[in-house]
Amino acid sequence: MKKLPPSLITLVIGLLLGFLVSRGTEGSDKGNGSAGDDTAGESSHIPRRENAPSSKGSKKAKKASHRAGSVGLQKLLDLTGTHHGAPPTREFFEALDALDPSDISLLLAELNDIPQGDGRGYRLRNSLYNLWAKHNPEEAWSAALLEKNTNYRGQAISAVMGEVAQSDITRAQEMLGDIEDYQVEQSALFAIINSASSDHPEVVFDLLTSKMLKSNQSHLFHSLFYNWASDNPDLAIAKLEEIKNPQDKSQACSAIASSLASSDPEKAIEFAMGIESANIRNTVLGNVAAGLVSDDPQKALKLLDDITSRQARASVLSNIASTWLRSDPDAAIAWIDTLPSNEQSRVMENGMWQFMHNNVEKAAELLSSLPQGNRSSHFYSSLAGQWAQRDPDAALKWVESLPMGQTRSQAMNGVLNSVAAQDPQLAASYYEQEGSNQNSSNQVGNIFFNWAKTDQKAAIAWMNGLDLKGDARRNAISNAVSQWAHQDAENAAAFVLSLDNAKEQGQAISSLMGGWGSNDPDTAMTWAETNLEGEMRNKALGSLVQNLSHSDYLAAVEIYNKATADLPSETIEKNFANVTSQIVSSWSQHDPQGASEWLMDQPEGDQRSRSVKSMVDNWGNYDIDGAAEFVLTLHEGKERDGAIQSLVRDVQRSDPEAAFLWAESVGDENSRTDLIRQSARSWNEADPDAAHAAIMAADLSDKSRKSILKNLGY
Repeated sequence: MKKLPPSLITLVIGLLLGFLVSRGTEGSDKGNGSAGDDTAGESSHIPRRENAPSSKGSKKAKKASHRAGSVGLQKLLDLTGTHHGAPPTREFFEALDALDPSDISLLLAELNDIPQGDGRGYRLRNSLYNLWAKHNPEEAWSAALLEKNTNYRGQAISAVMGEVAQSDITRAQEMLGDIEDYQVEQSALFAIINSASSDHPEVVFDLLTSKMLKSNQSHLFHSLFYNWASDNPDLAIAKLEEIKNPQDKSQACSAIASSLASSDPEKAIEFAMGIESANIRNTVLGNVAAGLVSDDPQKALKLLDDITSRQARASVLSNIASTWLRSDPDAAIAWIDTLPSNEQSRVMENGMWQFMHNNVEKAAELLSSLPQGNRSSHFYSSLAGQWAQRDPDAALKWVESLPMGQTRSQAMNGVLNSVAAQDPQLAASYYEQEGSNQNSSNQVGNIFFNWAKTDQKAAIAWMNGLDLKGDARRNAISNAVSQWAHQDAENAAAFVLSLDNAKEQGQAISSLMGGWGSNDPDTAMTWAETNLEGEMRNKALGSLVQNLSHSDYLAAVEIYNKATADLPSETIEKNFANVTSQIVSSWSQHDPQGASEWLMDQPEGDQRSRSVKSMVDNWGNYDIDGAAEFVLTLHEGKERDGAIQSLVRDVQRSDPEAAFLWAESVGDENSRTDLIRQSARSWNEADPDAAHAAIMAADLSDKSRKSILKNLGY
């Protein structure tokens, strides 16, 4: 074996050298803690959902709600706002203030019975944890760490962390050490940063520039420096020199300029013009212009002369138009008419959104001046939908005035979607009057869903009378059931069982499981096991698990293990295709070690191989060393080769030499050649001599070697 030059990722190369040395040893040992290690004990690697509220605890919570009287759970939910994002009422905050702190934990336990799809529950949980942290931060913190649902746990930790950071930034930083989940740690960091930016800007700056925050945080620089520049612009400007990442610096500069533009426009312009980077200067000048346009549009327009980038100029034009149209639409439109035609069209599109919510007639007039096509067709749908909420007949009349084609179809979709929510029978008559188009399945499904909520018999009769066949009818039913399951799963399930066509029923069951499973997975599973048999049952449970894994991978694992416990591996491979891949894709973002242990207990086959590849790809995004250790536990073969393909993509960004070494260890000749070609390209950019020497020594055919060298310019 050739002597390896130094590598940036010493652990990866060290582990791989150990693997290569022992590669020829018969029955290679996978190492301590590997998936096949019998010394691991009898653990099945199934995650435990500990500390889940029992039914007894739920009863206590209900008693607490009744004891709290006017601030019981249902009362709080009603005051929180609607399902559609309405803000909480003033009475909601008064009710929170009236809560006895001892009741908060019990209310949170009862809140676990609220469907996940109910946005009120999400907002209320946040508020309760915030309130708890004010009264007893340590108790709230302990409870947050023990939340059984992964989404709830991250939400609770962030809520507590944000509250603690406002009063004790040092304790908030200490709490980070208690978090084991990578994604939750990142969310907690965001909470600290957002809460402490105003009072502790230098602490937040240190967090932002530390290695702890591994994901893209550029937007947080904007929030921090905007507040910082308001209080101490000179110190904020001085800190810019310590920012190394260009994207982060651009966000910070833009924030400073935006903050200054409202308080000291001349200083904002002076600051922007002094930025050395042309790209950042163009962006910042655009933000200054947008900040000036309301008070002094002419001064804002003058800044366009100093913007050299065409892309930045286009962005500035849109920002100016957007702001100016709100304050003085007639003057703004007159200015837009003076622009070159290519800029005029883009700015007009941007201006559409300003009128759509306030003056639909004016928006329709403006829209008629735009060229019809893909770039403007979505405006027709939005405008028609807005119009139909106020005056459906007028909106329909406008749609009928449009020429036949894509834009008219989009506009009709907007009318139907809006009217269906208010009067599905009227929407049905509109649909029949207009005739079908390429979106008939979505339109029919939406109308049917809304109609069935009040008159299922009439809705079914209407849909059966339509000339929909094959895929169009199946898709319409599936679309309706998907929406229906979120609001009334039992009636949706009864409708699905009434379907005679097997293909329609199968697709509808998949949609039912998706919607029902996100709110009440246990009941959905019980229904499937009680009412379905054989392959249809297995596919339904597969759909349930796959959808649930996005929101609660621990619950998804439990249901998957129960559903497949008595099934042969061939049936699992056939009816649960891609299910394990989806589970580990979600799981590995939080706990890759636990995901890997569970995955390697699953039957071998194509499904597990795909899952391994997906998991390594996720794992390698933030922990290459951990991903490398796992890959080394795999036996040679297709599964290991696929995992190395994912690992090479991640490793070569920071250490192309290590990536090349991994590529050489692939067993399949064609895959090995492709990966060597891929990693050699990255290595050649960093160190051409070392890359060339490695290619010459690699296990390649003469033809492949010549091809790789030729592509690299040799």
